Amino acid sequence: MHFSRQILHTFFAILALATTSVLADAPRFFRVVSDDAESEIVEFLPSGEMTWISPQTNRFHVEVNMDLPEGPWFTYISDTVTNGLHQIRLFDPAPPPGMAYIPAGEFLRGDIWGGDATATPATWVWVSAFHMDRTEVSKTLWDKVRDWGLTNGFTDLPAGLGGGRRVSQIVTNDSGISTNWVTVEAGPEHPVTLVNWYDAVKWCNARSLKEGLTPAYFIDTSLTTLYRTGQVDLANAHVDWESTGYRLPTETEWEKAARGGLIQHHYAWPSFGLPLNLFIDGTKANYWNSGDPFDQGTTPVGYYDGNQIVTNAMGDPLAVQDMANAYGVYDMVGNVWEWCWDIFSPTTYQWQVDNNDLRDPRGPPHLNTNLALRRTERGGSWRTESLNDLRAATRWWWFPSEATQNLNRGFRTVRRAGE
Repeated sequence: MHFSRQILHTFFAILALATTSVLADAPRFFRVVSDDAESEIVEFLPSGEMTWISPQTNRFHVEVNMDLPEGPWFTYISDTVTNGLHQIRLFDPAPPPGMAYIPAGEFLRGDIWGGDATATPATWVWVSAFHMDRTEVSKTLWDKVRDWGLTNGFTDLPAGLGGGRRVSQIVTNDSGISTNWVTVEAGPEHPVTLVNWYDAVKWCNARSLKEGLTPAYFIDTSLTTLYRTGQVDLANAHVDWESTGYRLPTETEWEKAARGGLIQHHYAWPSFGLPLNLFIDGTKANYWNSGDPFDQGTTPVGYYDGNQIVTNAMGDPLAVQDMANAYGVYDMVGNVWEWCWDIFSPTTYQWQVDNNDLRDPRGPPHLNTNLALRRTERGGSWRTESLNDLRAATRWWWFPSEATQNLNRGFRTVRRAGE
């Protein structure tokens, strides 16, 4: 089966009203696209809820346009419906501070391009609505929560570092003079690094309690003893998935948020096709030899907000744009690899297809004591050289206790959202 933006785009329903965007107050326009010529939008509320009618069972897409009449239409939500009246929430006009609303619905998860064998088969997966940090957790935010946590039972949260940058040192020894490259801290508004998976999970609990929310992670499956200290290998049964607090995204949530509704585009912006270098450069993301001003280190979180300064080889500034995707999230490409919740397995996607685990999948349900435990990470980093490894579909892993590898790992958090 060939997947593209044109799938089932045979009828354009009534144009939805323009609404105020959470992205720089720009207007957004939505329309329903389905294979049913009698589909009709009935109501579109400022709360982000759209009501529409579908006379028959079909797959539909809600498309978004930021710049009528010239701007292109891109998929924003996909799903299947039975005949009848339906209500979906497209956006949240008042999300939690610093977070973006990721709407409920299906998306085509995985890799159709052959770049990552562990990300197959490509499958339509349904994900509940959630809120996600618009940027990676900064060192500044890490410190605020850590300081509170250290006096409230979270006694081993590490200091971490504010990102990292590569600098040269002149070394003189018996062999002569040479250059030694080292990585040092970049700054407090850079993503926090030198924190491992266990640290990120405990920090999520501390952030939840600090803000008066119910925490997600426990060291027992009865969900009575909160995870506060140590390195505890948690499984899905140790998580209160209905909690109001912060947690790491599942890798499926992460990929859905990264795609921003786009079907099988490579990156967090329109990028369908090959070769990859047609769609990415230093004006859009921070990766190895991208040419951005932070090329040998991390950027501040959310740096690519339209005010980034990137020059060509002659020093002339290049045209830039706000790189938040259609859901309003930044840094899903490069900067730092981001820890996700899931235990990593190279056959996760096939197992989920075989077991019909395609609605809010959370990775392998149990710890496998016969294998070295690994946790999933996504998105690439400033140290990533391969454009393929920066794609939304690419899966990677690292050991949950590891915090020192190249200062190129960080994280962001999510929270459950009402439908």
